[in-house]
Amino acid sequence: FNWVVASAGPAAGQPPRTWAADASLLQQIAQTQLGLSWSHRVQAGLVPGSISTDQLALQWQQRWGHWQGGASLGDSRMAAIGAGQAARNGLFASAQMAYALTHWSLEASGNYYSQEVATLPGRVGVLSRLQASVGVRYIWQGAH
Repeated sequence: FNWVVASAGPAAGQPPRTWAADASLLQQIAQTQLGLSWSHRVQAGLVPGSISTDQLALQWQQRWGHWQGGASLGDSRMAAIGAGQAARNGLFASAQMAYALTHWSLEASGNYYSQEVATLPGRVGVLSRLQASVGVRYIWQGAH
């Protein structure tokens, strides 16, 4: 929960609060984890046309020795607060793969997101984004 102390410029007069709620159900079966997650975000007071977002996703993760992989698929709904605009639907999918060593892991992920957006009054378009990342992570174990 965040509270905006003051807004200037175009954001002045917007409600001064931003908050979020998340819930997840996870089931571990041997080296596999299945899940269902929900999140709700209200981003008010930051910019005009503040938004409310709900997301629901199915998740899967699997371990094979040093390897770990996972995927998620979900639906989102975004609505403007107090702007009189219709809510917009979206779809997202992601996949991750990692190889873990003692203190290091090599990671790769890909994400796809498609969201309806208002292009002109009375017209709706689709904004699509595909993102990929590759990284190396070091896990510090502290002094022994």
